[in-house]
Amino acid sequence: MKKKISIAASVVVVSVSAYLLASQSLFGEHEVKPAVESIKYHRATCPTGTSDAGYSIKNIPVCEVSNIITNDLHLTSDRYWHINGEVQIGGDNNYKSNLVIDQGTILFGNGSEDFLVVNRGSKIIANGTKEKPITFTSESDIKDQKAKSGDWGGLVIAGNAHINSGNFDEEFEFSKRKIRFGGNIENDDSGILKYVVIKYAGAQVSKNKELNGLSLGGVGSGTTIDYIEVYQGKDDGIELWGGCVNMKHILLIGNRDDSLDTDMGYNGYIQYLYAEKYFVEASETGSGIESDNNEKKHSAKPITNPTLANFEFLGSNGSKYGIVIRGGSGYTLINGIVSGFDKAQLAIDDSATLANDKIFFQSVALAGSKENRDLYAADKGVTEADIERIFSKGKYCATNAYTTEASVINPSDYNAFFDKAPFVGAFEKNNDWRFGWSVGVYK
Repeated sequence: MKKKISIAASVVVVSVSAYLLASQSLFGEHEVKPAVESIKYHRATCPTGTSDAGYSIKNIPVCEVSNIITNDLHLTSDRYWHINGEVQIGGDNNYKSNLVIDQGTILFGNGSEDFLVVNRGSKIIANGTKEKPITFTSESDIKDQKAKSGDWGGLVIAGNAHINSGNFDEEFEFSKRKIRFGGNIENDDSGILKYVVIKYAGAQVSKNKELNGLSLGGVGSGTTIDYIEVYQGKDDGIELWGGCVNMKHILLIGNRDDSLDTDMGYNGYIQYLYAEKYFVEASETGSGIESDNNEKKHSAKPITNPTLANFEFLGSNGSKYGIVIRGGSGYTLINGIVSGFDKAQLAIDDSATLANDKIFFQSVALAGSKENRDLYAADKGVTEADIERIFSKGKYCATNAYTTEASVINPSDYNAFFDKAPFVGAFEKNNDWRFGWSVGVYK
């Protein structure tokens, strides 16, 4: 059922509302803990642009954020913040606004229609700390009830950096509003995400059109993304459509589809990424990496061509491929481990991808699932011998990660964004950045 959204006068003045309505048509498992038995109402003092929800959770008042926010908004940690419906920060490169979220703040949704969009030209400043991360989650999770993937929509950021669809103006697939992304500002700044945990997000809007935990469209290199976790999302953990945003310290745990999905010319740098699949009975759980260039034109420029250093992708029963590269995409992978995926650890899907000659492995180790130890999968004009040739020509590559670790390459030789990081995998054994702020990772 779609939600009806009314635009409050305190949020959007009539002239702004008229502009936005003219350009965007609105539409409106783990362990089960004891439920919160009573909800005591505390009258909340909510800032302009939000409203009193009329109830509290665990004696903490709830404020609602809804509609289109066209002024700067500051969310504090002494309230819970309900993302009510499709919430947009700013217009499309108009009515530019900053959403500032204090460390330790918790935001939640309670249905698939609840999600947050930061539009082109606006910013999200979510600068958490290790001791006080910022959390996006579901209402069930806050109430200590059984939370599950798909409890709410997710977080979306639209930027003004490149895409390869032939224009600077693409629409996100999952919204019935015209939320656009892309442009020609490579250093575009959409703000900061640091020490942010996104839990139980994702939704199927329609067939083959889903919300991810974190969706990034045309996001530029001026944006900071560091220490981010997407936990138990219904679709992809993170999907990037174009852009060149760089990222460090990424945790993708238990997401139902792909852990990391790159498309439409994304060519940023990523370092320190740990992704783990959970078994879902009678259901495949996607791949570690899925990378495409452009589904309509495999030769579209610039091609999808990320560089990923210091990573580990761990599969489970029911998972698909560790890494699948297709549709003309390139990829450079350095100092990583891929193991335990059911179908294969590395797949190249078509001859257009093989022909671009932009897939490189340096210091990468593969190991098959414990059931069949499959390494390679090929299709559409590609053979397993072709894949083996590409993988084995990389320096220090190995095909038995259970007993052999690849030698180390210095990632900083590739780009100044990278740390030297003299180890293979996502973390050092005695210096593990994953602990102290995240969920679902155990020593």
